[in-house]
Amino acid sequence: MLEPTESSDLTSMITNMCTGNEKMSRKLAKVFIKAINQNNVEKIVVYLKALKKYLIIDDDFKKHRLEWVFGVGQIVWKKNYGGGFQYGVERIERINDEAYTYNSSLVSNAMDDAMFTKLLSCKGRMDTFCVRALKDLLSLCSKCDTIARFVYNSPPPSL
Repeated sequence: MLEPTESSDLTSMITNMCTGNEKMSRKLAKVFIKAINQNNVEKIVVYLKALKKYLIIDDDFKKHRLEWVFGVGQIVWKKNYGGGFQYGVERIERINDEAYTYNSSLVSNAMDDAMFTKLLSCKGRMDTFCVRALKDLLSLCSKCDTIARFVYNSPPPSL
């Protein structure tokens, strides 16, 4: 039932159920994360339309929804053989090496990634998902200042 369809009635009912409801918002965010990591382009288009309505919901959990779906920037680290750790700039050899990863607290499977991580994995390819997701992300940023601020203040993937 949580899967969005072409029918806007069902999608609007599901987003109305998420308004002010953290448990339902969390469940739907998991559904969106799993959908983003699929390779079925037709399904992804339907999910991205529903995702736009889901992220625009204006309540107390809006920032949580953004963090769940897009991911939170975290510094890349690596354990050394001697037992120490390397963080951030210590670990970077080239300017385009990744300095941050984007993780969602809802991702429990190693195969699923947050939306920012998924978009970065498409870098350098003309992937249909990537183009569609960027278009929808830019339209979301133009509609909602909170989303635009979240995207703007997220750390860049490389230095």
